[in-house]
Amino acid sequence: SALAVDLGARVAINAGRSWAYARLASMCGIVAYLGPDEAIGFLVGGLKRLEYRGYDSAGVALVHGGGPGAPPASFEVVKRAGKVVNLEAALAAPNGAPRPKLGIAHTRWATHGPPTDVNAHPHLSQNGRIAVVHNGVIENFAALRESLQRKGYTPVSQTGTELFAHLVEDVQTKEKLPSTRQSASRLRR
Repeated sequence: SALAVDLGARVAINAGRSWAYARLASMCGIVAYLGPDEAIGFLVGGLKRLEYRGYDSAGVALVHGGGPGAPPASFEVVKRAGKVVNLEAALAAPNGAPRPKLGIAHTRWATHGPPTDVNAHPHLSQNGRIAVVHNGVIENFAALRESLQRKGYTPVSQTGTELFAHLVEDVQTKEKLPSTRQSASRLRR
């Protein structure tokens, strides 16, 4: 399973199907929320419901701004090694400020790279416009990493999922179109 949020498209994309509106969606360690309420409670609550599955880190990507008359959209990414309670503590809203109504969250079981804050999901593309969470192993991890580094991408984690975020950005840059499906077809899983 993979889930990407593209700030340019302003829609959550789940395996190529767009969600125009979803109260709460979860799948195998991945939770997404888009709706009228603040996303954080739904995302953390969803992650807590998935704790029984076992994991070593958790994280969220929240979308700020982007509406009419608002600043351009941007991500707030918070990730923590360990339990969801560690993530929840790091997510306290400053001064009770309103929180975003769109976000994705993930619990990770390490396959590439140790369980650290940096390796936890979600991962951002280099331009910061795409956030990705993913379950499973990307088998062509080493070749994909080398190819993206030759193109000037600088991975900061040791995960295949971060490479997927960079790959989506790379394809979008070349093709000038939404490219999550096209990028996913280049992964060996």
